[in-house]
Amino acid sequence: MIDIPEERILKEITDILMNDLPKVLLELEEQSEDSIRLPPFRYVGLEENLPPGTGLPYAFVEIEEGEYTEKDRIVKKQLYGIIITIKLGSINSFSYYFHGLCSIYQSKTLNLKINYLKNKIFMTVEK
Repeated sequence: MIDIPEERILKEITDILMNDLPKVLLELEEQSEDSIRLPPFRYVGLEENLPPGTGLPYAFVEIEEGEYTEKDRIVKKQLYGIIITIKLGSINSFSYYFHGLCSIYQSKTLNLKINYLKNKIFMTVEK
């Protein structure tokens, strides 16, 4: 069986967003003085596979080949760009989801760069 890195990355991201992130969100809810509600995602995956009628929140994951520097090409690193688009009932809670995801990745000490813009999270992962 051929190992396809993009599929493996999508599975890892989906697992983190569906299984690890809810625990962190619950901790953030308990620590918040605003009594904010941070529900887990009801769907994580490719946009074209979103089941009709899926309620918020959900996340779309896109994987593309990353941008390579000359050094990356010489040492033959595989870089992948990941875009996670988060759809929430309230955009005000986006920062909680972003910080929760950052804390998970820091604890896993993965080699990645992470940033966000509006409701999208951008990551570059080295595999």
